[in-house]
Amino acid sequence: MLTLAMSAAALASPDARMSGCYDRLAGRLLARLRLGDAAATSPERPWWVAIAGGPGAGKSSLASAVCERVNAVSPGAAVVLPMDGFHYSRAELRALDPPDAGSLLPRRGSPWTFDAEGLCASLTRAKAASEGRLPVYCRVKSDPVPDGVQLLPSHKLVLVEGNYLLLGEEEERWAPLLPLKCLGSV
Repeated sequence: MLTLAMSAAALASPDARMSGCYDRLAGRLLARLRLGDAAATSPERPWWVAIAGGPGAGKSSLASAVCERVNAVSPGAAVVLPMDGFHYSRAELRALDPPDAGSLLPRRGSPWTFDAEGLCASLTRAKAASEGRLPVYCRVKSDPVPDGVQLLPSHKLVLVEGNYLLLGEEEERWAPLLPLKCLGSV
C-alpha cells in the first residue's frame, strides 16, 4: 500500500486549484498499474493506497478526484473506501456513553468515536478476498449506511481515505494492511 501525506501548501489550496495535483497523482498511479509494479499490484490483486490527514484536509476530494481520473482512462479500475463509514452511529455513541454524561456525541469525529476494530477487520477481509461491501457516512442521516460502497475483484486500485487511518498509536493495527509506506508531498 502506498501512503500519501499531503503538504501544507496542498492542504491550504482550494479544490479547483488542486486539479494539476490530482492529474499528476492519477497519472503516477496509472503508470504504476500499467507497468505492473511488483510492489504495487499483480493481475489478480489490487494496489491499495492510503490517504490520511486531518479533518477538512481534502482527503475525500483527493480520493474522489483521483478515482474519477483513473476510471476515465481505465473504466472501473478504481474505487474509494472511506473511513467515515466507520463512525459509531449516534445510537451506538449514546449506548457507550455513561448515563447523562453526554460526552461522546458532541465529540463525534474524535479518534475514539470511530469503530477502528470494525474498519481494520473489514479492510483485512476485503483485501484478502479482493471484494467486499463497506459502509459509507451519510451526511443527511448523520450516520453510517451499511453496504454503501463495494470493492469488486475488477478493481485494480483501492483508495482508502480517512482522518485517523494511519494514526501513530494505531500503527500495529494497520501494519498488515500497509506493507509499503511511501511518505511524501503531493
